[in-house]
Amino acid sequence: MTLTLESLPAIQRALSDAAVDGWLLFDFRGINPIARDLLRLEGMATRRVFAWVPTRGTPTALTHAIEQGPWVHWPVSWHRDVYSSWRSLEAWLAKTAP
Repeated sequence: MTLTLESLPAIQRALSDAAVDGWLLFDFRGINPIARDLLRLEGMATRRVFAWVPTRGTPTALTHAIEQGPWVHWPVSWHRDVYSSWRSLEAWLAKTAP
């Protein structure tokens, strides 16, 4: 399964059934094949990538400022934030994924 506009409702139902607030997907240089496949990342991402999939609402991706190419399949209607330093990365994680 991949994370798409069509698959989002089923993924969110599973998250709701599991009684969690959402799912924080993470990958760094291909170490998490589940996240990589769900996000449909293209090519090799050399920076950390995150996506928050809430039980309700719109998913949000966090992409590195110099590495936008792997995100070609991320729906335009979903949020995408950009980080450029570890401080901005930590701030995003603190506010987005409770």
